[in-house]
Amino acid sequence: MMYIPGQMQVTLVSCYGQKTQPMIDLIRFCQNELSKGLLAAFRPYELEQVHATLVGLEGYRQQDKIINRNFLERRHEKREMNLAAAIAFLQSDSLPSMTIRIGGYNSEVDYGFISQGQHPYLRSFSVHGEIAVAMGWPVAGNTVLDRLRRHFNTMNIWHKRHDTDVDVDNDFYFVLGCIDRRFVTDEQVNAVEGNLRQMLAATESMRFEIDRSSLSIVGYLDKQLPLATSCAFPVDGLEIDVALLREFYPEEL
Repeated sequence: MMYIPGQMQVTLVSCYGQKTQPMIDLIRFCQNELSKGLLAAFRPYELEQVHATLVGLEGYRQQDKIINRNFLERRHEKREMNLAAAIAFLQSDSLPSMTIRIGGYNSEVDYGFISQGQHPYLRSFSVHGEIAVAMGWPVAGNTVLDRLRRHFNTMNIWHKRHDTDVDVDNDFYFVLGCIDRRFVTDEQVNAVEGNLRQMLAATESMRFEIDRSSLSIVGYLDKQLPLATSCAFPVDGLEIDVALLREFYPEEL
């Protein structure tokens, strides 16, 4: 764990560090399939490093204020984040829990929702540039995750996929590792992508409970959140020092 004042960014994540055995099994299964298909071109994340981002808390210090980066970059507005309110909400009884379903999405079935304009079968596993991403959603089309992200918008913590008032991001996504595209063809990547989608669709759906006990606020130097250069504060059962958290942020450029 590393703490470097004035040089780190901050994010709210789930499943960072310790994980349940079913989640461990799922991550290892996907990483093994990626390694089989892409060999050394695939670099898996460490098991503890794999996480699901709920909402980014990135920002910049401007005198005594912490300016939200997404508001500045995506909405072109300087808004001071209410970090104290965010932490109080995370540690209150108002924080919703959710059941996330991963896998078991058949391409021929209408599940009553789409993800970024695509069927959940296609989104259950995908490669975006150099990262391999697995994904799930709250059960039964429940939009609790999107509503949670929208609640943070009210604290001037803008979710990056909410470019308009009608945008929906109900995706529970986690990066499994990185792909060095110099050493693998597009055809190989596409084949592995298709195989993993089929394998996840053919499995019985897995369900994971996400609540306060699975959440952490993480200060990081590297957005991949390697443990060696990140500093994690579990949300459950600990009083998080807002003043200390504010010291993580760099000065505005």
